[in-house]
Amino acid sequence: MNTSTALRIRMVKKMVADLYEPGRQDRNKQWVLRTAVAPLLGISRRTFTRYLHTPDADVARALGSGREDRQLSLFPDF
Repeated sequence: MNTSTALRIRMVKKMVADLYEPGRQDRNKQWVLRTAVAPLLGISRRTFTRYLHTPDADVARALGSGREDRQLSLFPDF
């Protein structure tokens, strides 16, 4: 997963946590998508639900280090 995708997933989850109210019919996830997420990010409903179902561990792993384990370094960290 790319870093930019992980940042967008984190942003979408934060918006849903702030704006979604489970007991109210007028503040459902579809409303959050239409009023907050889609105008800002321009993503579809399918992408929105895929982002919400992405495990937080995958997002944290993508944002974990600036350097991937596959990348060789000229100066190793001591």
